[in-house]
Amino acid sequence: MMAFVKKHVYGFILLLIAIFIVGLVINYIKARRVDNEINNNIRASLLTISQAENEYLRFLYTLEAYAYQRPETTHEKVVLRMEILWSRLPILLYGDSTKPIRGLKSLAGTVRHVMTTIERIEPLVMALKPGDLATYKNIRAEVDPLYQPVHKLLLNAYLWDSQVGSYGETMRRTVLTQEALSLLGVLLLGAVLIALLFREVHNRKALEEELRHQANTDPLTNANNRRFFLNLSEREYLRVRRYGRPLATLMLDIDHFKNINDVHGHAVGDEVLKQCVRTCLRLLRAGDILGRMGGEEFAVTLPEEGLEKAETIAERLREGIEKMEISGPGGIIRITVSIGLTQANPITDSNFEDVLYRADQALYDAKRAGRNCVSAL
Repeated sequence: MMAFVKKHVYGFILLLIAIFIVGLVINYIKARRVDNEINNNIRASLLTISQAENEYLRFLYTLEAYAYQRPETTHEKVVLRMEILWSRLPILLYGDSTKPIRGLKSLAGTVRHVMTTIERIEPLVMALKPGDLATYKNIRAEVDPLYQPVHKLLLNAYLWDSQVGSYGETMRRTVLTQEALSLLGVLLLGAVLIALLFREVHNRKALEEELRHQANTDPLTNANNRRFFLNLSEREYLRVRRYGRPLATLMLDIDHFKNINDVHGHAVGDEVLKQCVRTCLRLLRAGDILGRMGGEEFAVTLPEEGLEKAETIAERLREGIEKMEISGPGGIIRITVSIGLTQANPITDSNFEDVLYRADQALYDAKRAGRNCVSAL
């Protein structure tokens, strides 16, 4: 039985989650149905009144812009705004969407007063010319007093809505309470299963991240391995070719590392490699790329750095490693490194391997110069 459950655990989880979601959807639909039956029309009524008020304000703005000869306004726009305002008003009295507010005492009187005023100013609007401020002021004298009753009508409608909305909220709460009792068990079970599922996903992602880390990292030093270092550096080199940004690369080799292994043992040699990487990471920037190329040889890619600044960074690395103290069986061990560096040249370099080859040649120059030094090529 347990084997069957383990085999089909995700199927069970998905089934229970589906039941949980269906229950929520049914509950939501029932609650929304109650809410819609009570509030849809009152919301539409409020919207209609609000649109009428907005059209009134747009008409005043367009009228003013035309009278003061603003270039974006024409006489046709003024007339259009007046006609749109006129068309909104009969909807308040006769539209199906405004039935819930027909009980407002001020509705009919306010609408008829506005319509009468528009009929009265229509000849003035039709005759209005740009810059005719006298006619404009006569029109405003007629329409300005309309704002207060229209806005008051909107406020009364909101008060009406708050009473109806309170009743709708009570009904909706009743439906939600009844449905919540029947879904409580599913909710709890669904929450537990979802938590388990998320934990499984988190564990799986953590495992994938760990495997990715192991695939890209040198297990001894925790630096990037050769393959991953080359991939990251090649991306930076493509940015050099595309945008012309500077890029420098260092090759670093621990001097006489074989003698350390032969005299002090491989355990001490491993500790030397690890401390060398830790020192480099401490002295490099967050965006710099460090990789172990093999044995005691490392490489560093320095994005956005030219040869002069790269030489300063290389010297800082050399000095930092020279100051290291590694405890060995025979006492304190000190090491030095030789560093070769070069700058990418998108004209002559076909890929990052060419840059790395030139840095490697510079490294050999540093070794021939006596080691524990920096050589640029």
